[in-house]
Amino acid sequence: MTVNRENIFQFINFCRSHIQGGERGDAQPFLGGFFKAFAYEGALQAGAKFELPIPKSSLRGNTGFADRDDISSAEILNILSSIYSG
Repeated sequence: MTVNRENIFQFINFCRSHIQGGERGDAQPFLGGFFKAFAYEGALQAGAKFELPIPKSSLRGNTGFADRDDISSAEILNILSSIYSG
């Protein structure tokens, strides 16, 4: 697969139809589709890591996880739409 506008729009439409915004249930399908839209076989093949464990990093001193939740999938879709719709 090569990167082109059609692949990006297919990904955007997939997300609008199937991604509901739940972090646990939607993160991996979202990222898998995202990287496929950019011509990778999948998220792991692109080098993505999901919630890396970090010992003693939680508030209680237990293992925490490195993940980002300050940008939503909807915000990413809006950015992609604005870039590729022009």
